[in-house]
Amino acid sequence: DRYHWKIGDRIHIQGSYVLVDLDLVLRGVYQGRDESNLFFNNKYLENSWAGKASMTGIFFLRVKTPEDVPRVTEAINQMFENSDAPVKAMPEKEFNLQFLEMMGNVKLLVRSIAMVVLFTVILIVANTMAMSARERVTEIAVIRALGFRRGQVLGLVLSEALVLSLLGGLAGVVFAFPFTAFLVEGMKHSPVAPFAYNFRVAPLTVLTAMVISVAIGTLSGFVPAIRSSRISIVNGLRQVV
Repeated sequence: DRYHWKIGDRIHIQGSYVLVDLDLVLRGVYQGRDESNLFFNNKYLENSWAGKASMTGIFFLRVKTPEDVPRVTEAINQMFENSDAPVKAMPEKEFNLQFLEMMGNVKLLVRSIAMVVLFTVILIVANTMAMSARERVTEIAVIRALGFRRGQVLGLVLSEALVLSLLGGLAGVVFAFPFTAFLVEGMKHSPVAPFAYNFRVAPLTVLTAMVISVAIGTLSGFVPAIRSSRISIVNGLRQVV
């Protein structure tokens, strides 16, 4: 659908990594999780790739159960350890990660961006809570005059920060699912299409997001809560914000 091809159309493929040009005829369309691949007879490639015929770079194997993966990969590595063509067997997920690392230290880049965003969010929430507490000095002084202890005031302000952070985290988690689906659809039509089918919001990701939300609420609300609990009743009642 992306290229508007029909059965019987001639397809010209111009190689970039493998410097080979092929002329193919579309004979069928398959359906599956990953529909970004194009399959053709290996003899076409061997006849066109002078000097590299009968050479293979990657083999894909299917094991019976996921528990067999470590045993099979270890057996393959030992089998070819001292051969003229040693191999490195690994799970598909690890292979995909190594492929991404060839494009640069993507993991470090993503983590750095995440830390910057997290630090910025903490500053924004802390500033919001500080302004909110400053604007309600008189209200806090009133509830102190009514008999609320400092610990109770601290708990009220800190609870407000936690609730706001949890609501923000929950909204982010809910928004993450449609955003991820949209991102995956875009990835399917890009050079990183094979990685799109393993890109999803996992339950551990949701749990981590909520834990981070609690941490942000605690860190950003702690200082304003301490300052609010230490407000003098007399000075607070005199102050007009």
